[in-house]
Amino acid sequence: MQLNFTKQPSFNYPGTGGSSYERYDMVTRLGSSLSFTSLSATLLGGEWIEIGAQNYGFDPENGVEEVNLDLGQEYYYLDVCRRAE
Repeated sequence: MQLNFTKQPSFNYPGTGGSSYERYDMVTRLGSSLSFTSLSATLLGGEWIEIGAQNYGFDPENGVEEVNLDLGQEYYYLDVCRRAE
């Protein structure tokens, strides 16, 4: 079975230099009885955002907008803001 899920931001995260980032948190197994055989994440609209911090492995400037996630990693985060025009 395949499940697709679009995530809203977790909260507004104050970035450095007065910039404001939105944080996307994802917990893969803490307190859950779900068991996954694989996990992946896709970054949509990467050309329009700037990544402040993350542990997913996205690199939109080099074409990496889809990543396979480590099943042993319990917590993933992604801080993004709209790219300056």
